Amino acid sequence: VRKQSKMASSEQQKQSELSDSLLQQLRENALIAFAQQTTAHGLVRLTQGSGLRRLIWALAIVGACIGFSVHLAELAQRYLSYPVSTEFSNEGADFKFPTVTICPTNFITYYSPDIVSNFTVSGHPRGLSDMIFDIPRMYHLLQQADWNVSMPVQAYSSYQDGKLALRALAYRQMLFQQPYETVIYCRYNSELCSFKNFTIYKDESRFLCMSFNPANRTLVRSGEGNGLYLVLFNYGKTFLTEEEQIDNVPGFRVTLHEKGFKPDLNSGFTVPFGYKTSAEVTVRTDTKLNREAAPCSDVLPNATYTVDFSWPDGFENRSFFGSTRDCITRLMQEEFKATCSCLGTHLALPSDLMSDTGVCHSLPEELFFFDIFYKTNEYKLREYKITNSTWDWISLASYLLSNWQVYNATANMIACYRRVRYRQETQGVATTRCPVRCSNTRYG
Repeated sequence: VRKQSKMASSEQQKQSELSDSLLQQLRENALIAFAQQTTAHGLVRLTQGSGLRRLIWALAIVGACIGFSVHLAELAQRYLSYPVSTEFSNEGADFKFPTVTICPTNFITYYSPDIVSNFTVSGHPRGLSDMIFDIPRMYHLLQQADWNVSMPVQAYSSYQDGKLALRALAYRQMLFQQPYETVIYCRYNSELCSFKNFTIYKDESRFLCMSFNPANRTLVRSGEGNGLYLVLFNYGKTFLTEEEQIDNVPGFRVTLHEKGFKPDLNSGFTVPFGYKTSAEVTVRTDTKLNREAAPCSDVLPNATYTVDFSWPDGFENRSFFGSTRDCITRLMQEEFKATCSCLGTHLALPSDLMSDTGVCHSLPEELFFFDIFYKTNEYKLREYKITNSTWDWISLASYLLSNWQVYNATANMIACYRRVRYRQETQGVATTRCPVRCSNTRYG
């Protein structure tokens, strides 16, 4: 009986072990089937290859799970911190009259006076009225892949390059409307004022402007004719390309802004020549709360720009209260400097960047004092000609090739300038590094 009992117990133990083995095998098969059919990446690798290969994949999957868990914990922590960006606006309260900056739309006013320079050729004075046609021809030729083709009479596609290249000479001789020429009549707060109440502001794209900064910014009366009343003179003659003639409005560009901040002429309005224009001024203060997730500050670093670089040894700098827009300008100029080894001439020029870098539209000064014209050659093609120091005509292409080290660098610089400017205008710049002011006052 004992022997039979032992045999029965042994059989039961074997059946139990077999059952456990089958159950374990079923579990393994189920896990393998799950790993092979699931859409979760990597699990199928745990069922394939050698033991070392499966171990490596197991470690990779565990690492990914740990990383996911850490990231999820950070997101949960940030969510629980309530990262709310709170902003509110206040319109009309505590109205202070803004600074008014006015720019003539004709940019350069006086094209005819002769430019004084050490490179002036005796008996052949030159003014901007000549240079504004000639310099774009040089830029146009440098940008062509084939110089053996007929050139246009007016190189309008390169006119903006020519205008930016001429800015230094125009500033050196101050060929712009001055406030005393512009302000015919001025009245503010029912009291007479004059051009002496305006200060000169030099803009990177609109050149010489003027700003009205009243000592008392509280208006006694509102309504048309009160506040600031001006009668201005505009010298309407200017050189315009065919494209510019389509939407050009002779007159003035006006913008309203806080005192001490750099004006943004793109946000202003145009006062057409020959018309009376009235503008109702409104003010809005946007206030943003300083939170950890969306920080802001009213103490931003000042921005200092080189506003006049016409004299190589005497740059004129000017400082403004800092803003987010100043930071964006700096980022754009840093891209120009890093990519093209020059600064974008159409943008404001941070003075510290100008200390060791020139503008992209920098040319040898002697070039401005040689006449560049077009003539038909023996192949019936229109080509550009340039005079030399004896005022003899030679091919512009030959002149550039004889000074190729200089003008090849110019060609590369302008090509790079155009690429970077196009990218910035079409794609913008990342502004995540730029600080934000907690309080912004906007005039409209």
